[in-house]
Amino acid sequence: SLKDKALGKENFLICPNGIPGVQERVPIMFSEFLKGNISAKSFLNTCSLNPAKIFGLYPQKGTIEIGSDADIVVLSLENFKFTSPISKANYSVFENYNSLVKVHSTFIRGNLILENGNLKNKTFKGIFLKRK
Repeated sequence: SLKDKALGKENFLICPNGIPGVQERVPIMFSEFLKGNISAKSFLNTCSLNPAKIFGLYPQKGTIEIGSDADIVVLSLENFKFTSPISKANYSVFENYNSLVKVHSTFIRGNLILENGNLKNKTFKGIFLKRK
């Protein structure tokens, strides 16, 4: 949160690292694809395939194939600004970024979890995946 970040104002050693942005990553990257700034292959590699490989989770994650987990994000084409993030940080460094898409639905292992910004399955639990 900004309050936590402020703790490091006088001593950067106690300032939490990084910035929030997980929620914004896919819509921003896909918007940049739609604008012609990155290729479809670059979008897919950056947002899905490469992270799965880096963390030793491929091919269970990072691809749509028989035997993979069917984790899918469905985007809708509409102008969108990140004004109310769902993270504990409670702010977005991308507030003024004009995204051309927003997340419509999220499926985890084929189960609908989020639709139109509404949590659909509050009892669904993630599972620990051991790195390969």
